[in-house]
Amino acid sequence: MNSSVRQQLSEAMMQLAQLYPDWRYGQLIANVACWARGPIESAIFDATDEELLAAAMAHLESRSKDSSAVRKTA
Repeated sequence: MNSSVRQQLSEAMMQLAQLYPDWRYGQLIANVACWARGPIESAIFDATDEELLAAAMAHLESRSKDSSAVRKTA
């Protein structure tokens, strides 16, 4: 387990929690696991910290691009 990856993952989860304030933390973890591994039952157990971080960062980047596109058209 890499402490740098875990720190980055914690920061990404906090950013996601701000984006989705209505989600309970368990929902947030489950959703990130599904983004990482797909909608399979074992995703939440089998996803590595690196996979979770990559999925969280990809989602944050996607949301950032979406909001940038909206600002440009407004």
